Amino acid sequence: MRVPWVIALYRPFRSHLKPQIRNFLPSTSLGPAGRALGECHILSPQRPSHRGVRSSQRYVLPESHRKRGAHCPSRALEETTLPREIVIFLIFLFRLASFLFRQGPANMSESYHLLHPPLTGPFPPERVAEPTFDLVVAELEKARESVEIFMYVWRADEAGTRVGEAVLAAAERGVKVHIIKDIGAIMCEVIEMNRKPFFPRKIPLLKRMVYKIIARTFPDTFVEDNHDQDLGATLLAHPNVTVEWINKTHTKYYVFDERLLVTGSINIEDRHQDYFDYMIALEDPQLVKRLRARMRGEIAFDLGRNFEFLCNSHRSTGESSFEIKPAVLDLIAQARESIYIEVAYIGDPEFSDALVEAAARGIRITILFSREANIGNDVNYWAIHDLYMRAPVKVYLTDTMIHAKLLLFDEELVFTGSCNMNIFSLQKAAELNLLIQNEPAIIEDIKSLIARRIAISTRVTSGEELAGFNSILASLQQLHQKLNPN
Repeated sequence: MRVPWVIALYRPFRSHLKPQIRNFLPSTSLGPAGRALGECHILSPQRPSHRGVRSSQRYVLPESHRKRGAHCPSRALEETTLPREIVIFLIFLFRLASFLFRQGPANMSESYHLLHPPLTGPFPPERVAEPTFDLVVAELEKARESVEIFMYVWRADEAGTRVGEAVLAAAERGVKVHIIKDIGAIMCEVIEMNRKPFFPRKIPLLKRMVYKIIARTFPDTFVEDNHDQDLGATLLAHPNVTVEWINKTHTKYYVFDERLLVTGSINIEDRHQDYFDYMIALEDPQLVKRLRARMRGEIAFDLGRNFEFLCNSHRSTGESSFEIKPAVLDLIAQARESIYIEVAYIGDPEFSDALVEAAARGIRITILFSREANIGNDVNYWAIHDLYMRAPVKVYLTDTMIHAKLLLFDEELVFTGSCNMNIFSLQKAAELNLLIQNEPAIIEDIKSLIARRIAISTRVTSGEELAGFNSILASLQQLHQKLNPN
C-alpha cells in the first residue's frame, strides 16, 4: 500500500521525539481509523457491565468532557469528507499545538482523568467504582512489562476477583506484578461484608480475639456469597507475582509500565460501587518518576507544580515521614476565601483547631459528612459536633457513605488522595495525596461533582443533629487510632 505523503513526512523523526510529544502524534499505522489515530481514553463504560461477563468492551468519554471540546480523533476521521492524509496532518498539528501551548510548564500531565460515572444521569449514579475497575482491568490486559498495585483492602468479592483474574492473566503473559498490601486492613476484611480477604493469610489467635472485640463497634454489614480465596492463593504462588506485606499503610494506587498512575481512595472491593468515591488517572512517565522520587524522599515538595505528590511514608531504613498533615495545616492557614471538605473520617485535633482559626478570620468552611460512616461513626460525630459548636461551619449530611478524601481551597486548588483527616491517616499511616492546581478541566469536573453531592444532601441547622454519638465508644475509637495495634 502506498504510504500517504503526510505520514512519510513525519515518520522518520517521530521515533526521536520525547515521549511526551510523541504520544500526542497520530500513529503511522495504516489500519482502521481507531488504530491509525489512537483510541479515546477510557473513562466510563458505554453500557453497564454484568456480573460474570468478561467481554471486550468499548468505552466513551463522559458527555461533560465532550462538551468542553475533548475529542476522539477516530470519530473525526470517520465523519470527515477531507482526504485521509489531510485529516491526519491536521490532527497532528492540533495535538502538537495542544501540547506546546495548552499545557504550559514541563510538569503538566499529558493525559489525566477523573474516574467517575458521567453526571448526566440520575444521581448518585450506580456502580460508582466501575470506571476505575474498568480502566484497571483494561490496563492489566495491555500491560507489557510491569504493574505495581499498592492497596489497603482487597476483598474476595466480585471486584476483587475481576481484578485478580486480570492480574493472573498479565502474570501468565510474563508481566512482572508487584503488590504492596497492608496487613492491618485484614481486620476490615474479616469483620465487614463477606469477611473474606482476597489473599489467604494466617491470623494469630490473639489477633483474632482482638478483632472479635473490635467487631462489636462495627455496623453489621455481612453479605453471603460464593467467592473464595483460591485465586489469591494462586497469585501468591505465581513466579511473576510478588506480594510485599507491610503495616500501617492506607495508600491506594496502580502503576502500569511506569507510564500510567491511577490513584485515589477506592479499595478493591464491591462496596465502593455505592460510595461517594473516585480515582484519578495520570498518564505521564515523568509524573510516575516524580512519584517514585517523592516516596523515597529524594526530592522536596514543590507547591509551584500543577500536579504534586505528598506522601506519608515508612521507609525500609526504619524511618517514617509524615508530610501531609503539615501541608494541610499550611493550606488551611493560606486559604483566602473558602475551604470545602469531603472525607470519610475526621478527628485529628490540630486539623479541627486550624479550621476554627480559619473560620475566625472569615474563611467560609463547608463540610460534607456521612450520616453514618462504615466504621468509627462515634468518633466521627464527636469530632464534627465539636467543630460545629466551636466555629460557624456549614455541615451537610448525606445518606451515601463518603469515602472520597477531598479538600478544595478557594475554588482553585484540589487536595485529594487516600488520606483522611483523622489521627490514623495524618499521624500513623503511609498515605498518598495529590495536589492539583492550574488545571481547570479536572478541577471543574471535581467542582461539578461536589455540586451534585451537596444538592442531594441536607444542611445541618442545629448542633443537636450531630450529638447522637456515644462518648465512651468515641474515646475508645480515638484511642485505637492512637495506639494503632494492627
